[in-house]
Amino acid sequence: MNPQVRSRLSDAVAALSDEELHERRWLRGVMMNEDEMDFDDAVLLVVDELATSDPSELIGHILVDERELVAFVHLSDALERLVTTIGKFGTFQDAVNSGKIWLECLDAAQALRGLLNLAGSPE
Repeated sequence: MNPQVRSRLSDAVAALSDEELHERRWLRGVMMNEDEMDFDDAVLLVVDELATSDPSELIGHILVDERELVAFVHLSDALERLVTTIGKFGTFQDAVNSGKIWLECLDAAQALRGLLNLAGSPE
């Protein structure tokens, strides 16, 4: 297990799930600390940095089991649809304006966050 990459995924999923962060940081630009992830960084981690032709390879490296894999693929697919809709330079406001597409991303992120928190950070 790669705890650093898993931690980065967990941070991205937490940011994508955190509606207070969305309102405060991503819409109003109010940063509480320098560790807060930007919208584009969170999206790019999932759709670019962790992209693979065979997502099952992530099990044992970043993900613990098949349940996490299914949730990760669901989030990745939802974010891919979002990026296709808003463009690669789309903003968080564009994401919100996409309506149902963003809500699917939010739901998928919350589901994966629950699984990642349940499993913790195995080494």
